[in-house]
Amino acid sequence: MAKNGSPLNFRQYWQSKKDRTVLYSAVSTPFSGLLALTKLVIGFAVMSMWLLGFGCFYLVMVAAKGWLFYRYSKLRINEREVTDDPDFALSEYFSAGLFFIGLGAIFAVFCLSMYFNGYHQHFSANVTYIIALIGFVKIINSSISLVRSRKHHNHLITILKLFNVVDGAVAIVLTQYAILTLERSANANSSSGLFGFGIGIVIVILGVWFLVRSRQRGAANGRQGLDDEHR
Repeated sequence: MAKNGSPLNFRQYWQSKKDRTVLYSAVSTPFSGLLALTKLVIGFAVMSMWLLGFGCFYLVMVAAKGWLFYRYSKLRINEREVTDDPDFALSEYFSAGLFFIGLGAIFAVFCLSMYFNGYHQHFSANVTYIIALIGFVKIINSSISLVRSRKHHNHLITILKLFNVVDGAVAIVLTQYAILTLERSANANSSSGLFGFGIGIVIVILGVWFLVRSRQRGAANGRQGLDDEHR
């Protein structure tokens, strides 16, 4: 229901390129959540740290996207633009920061375990080629989408695209590991673990940047409010 009690005008929102971009991202999220839960269930069943690690990572990512979609829809149902509400930006920068820190920490710990303990996960040649193809498509497509999202001047869409870039970066680590195990490299775990740990730290730093950005916006909003009171 819209704020005036009438049903949502889906055609109106479908005509908005920003809304369509968010909707496209939202459609795949339930399937990603189901896949993450499946990995966790199988991981617990066979005690596979590999599946448990990736399952936890993608579950947090799905939760982050779901929260952003929920917050976005609350404003759009009331027929307001996301950019019209400075408090929305403040809240979402803070939430995104926490989620990115959580994702980076999970992946960094996962990769540290790979570096020190190693995982005995091997892929066939055909599976390796598929993993490599998916990894490169993800990182290239997400990077292009992130650059294009800037023209929307919408911080939520940019954050969603950043989550996709993070997903692509993780896929590249998996691609490296799959290729090295296919070649029976003795350094498959150590080199992939170290590379993945570096990716995890970068994601954590990205999250910290969002928290700092949130604090700066909060301070700016506070000053703006004081200025308005004195006028």
